[in-house]
Amino acid sequence: MWGLGVRTTRRAGVDVGGDGKMEVTKVLFCGGLAVVVAYGIYSCTCRLRHRQLRSYHEPACDNHSPTVQRPKDLLQPLLEGSDAAVGLGHTWRGSRGSNPVPDLERGLETAVTVESDYLNDPERSVRKEVPTAGEVPKARAASSNLGLPYYKIQLEVVAGPVAGLRAEKQVVGSNAVLTIGRMPQNDLVLNDPEVSGKHIVISWNAKLSKWELVDMGSLNGTLVNSRPASVSHKANSIVRQRGRPTPLSNGDTITLGSSSNVLVRISASHLSIASAPFEVGVASDPMSHRRGGRPLPMEDVCLCEWPLRDTHEIPFGIFCVFDGHGGSAAAETASRLMPQKMAELLAVEETRKGVLTNNEASSVLRTAFRNVEEALDFPYEGCTATVLLMWPDATSGFVAQCANVGDSHCIVSNGDQQLLMTEDHRVTCKEERLRLLESGKQLKEGENRLAGMNIARALGDKFLKEEESAFSAEPFISNVFRLSGDGLGLVVMASDGLWDVLSPRRALQLAAETRDRIAEGGVKSSHSSAQGIAKLLVDQAREKRTKDNTSVIILDFASKSKSSFHTL
Repeated sequence: MWGLGVRTTRRAGVDVGGDGKMEVTKVLFCGGLAVVVAYGIYSCTCRLRHRQLRSYHEPACDNHSPTVQRPKDLLQPLLEGSDAAVGLGHTWRGSRGSNPVPDLERGLETAVTVESDYLNDPERSVRKEVPTAGEVPKARAASSNLGLPYYKIQLEVVAGPVAGLRAEKQVVGSNAVLTIGRMPQNDLVLNDPEVSGKHIVISWNAKLSKWELVDMGSLNGTLVNSRPASVSHKANSIVRQRGRPTPLSNGDTITLGSSSNVLVRISASHLSIASAPFEVGVASDPMSHRRGGRPLPMEDVCLCEWPLRDTHEIPFGIFCVFDGHGGSAAAETASRLMPQKMAELLAVEETRKGVLTNNEASSVLRTAFRNVEEALDFPYEGCTATVLLMWPDATSGFVAQCANVGDSHCIVSNGDQQLLMTEDHRVTCKEERLRLLESGKQLKEGENRLAGMNIARALGDKFLKEEESAFSAEPFISNVFRLSGDGLGLVVMASDGLWDVLSPRRALQLAAETRDRIAEGGVKSSHSSAQGIAKLLVDQAREKRTKDNTSVIILDFASKSKSSFHTL
């Protein structure tokens, strides 16, 4: 008889008494007992795990806190600095105001991203729908307090099942968040079975002025430049927690799972346009030599400042595009020096009154270029410079004058009036070849470079200028252009990446058509116009396969504010 591991046998040739002598096999008894105990533990574990999967578990930061609120947003644990745990197979549920985020099993609604409202309150966030492919983004042109840089991160999937996808986020002096994962709510959706639904979050750390990556407890992990990103969950744990922040740099490669590689491009522009009485849009892309190839090093720098610092009662504004060569250091330095030198000149009352009285700033622009050239100490690096100076006139309009060296251009229109405010300083340009000939430099027929450079004017490059006197930093100064106050004005500034594939007239035509299309579409907020135009022109350059960095600045006067400012 068998029962609870007890076996009864009768020995051969041995008398069995009335008490029925039995032999108990201790090993079998212990084995049966172990099975019973294991089954009980398994049942308890299943119940605990089922209960855990039905409700969120978030460890409280304060041991005295009796309860912890459920996160209302996918990014809330990251933004609040908590160590919220995420169970295996777990999905955060909750709502974002009027836009609920349903369970994965019930289908996902429109993705929502969180951006900082840098025009009003840096701590207040606004919600924005992610634009679909081909849609002009309804993003507001970035602006900030004086002196704060405009940071931008671009992500491109360079390997994996969805190679070629791109995402970007921009921020001015406050928080910005970008999510990557398999679920459609993410900013960058990777349809890769090795990528978790909410794999990583990339956010801007304003205190450290760095972009940081956080692994949200992914199953297959995250690598940054082939090194594991910081994680906080223990191996074989049923609860996964988000990792510690890992700083990101320009050119880093993020690996999710084993096959999806994401290239990081980080750029900084300098915008201070909070009070500009017109719309400003800025967009840029490093581009690549071939479709799907590795992006080029980003050497373009954009600067927008309205009003120009220390210009007292009359607001001057400065808008610049610097295109570096040999590196980005010269362009970055020039972008800091140019507004400083310009402000120092206009701070002199006599100079300022002369500009306002004559409505002409040729001497100021020429002197500013000379002062920046003297301050730049880069023997083997340089940059082009296109600088647009603007100020209000007596008719509620604006006066604009431009100076440039190199091959970045600025074109402006006001109704039927159009003016290309820059000159091409490439060696192949007829006017530039005539200048070189007058300076005593003889060029052979078909020669299109001067000491290896395709341009003959630039800032910096001190070694080349010592070796070849034909190189110059003397700017071309445009005629004055008046923009009326009727809202017809439009300005397009860009680096040579755009002009290599689009003519200035065609770019201006596309910009005007896009502005009209946005207006006809009933867009209530005018702040989407300039940024949408800038993004569209960058997309056009990419589609036409430009092979150089492309940066675009758009000034749209159709959305000019009705707020009053000082007039003469």
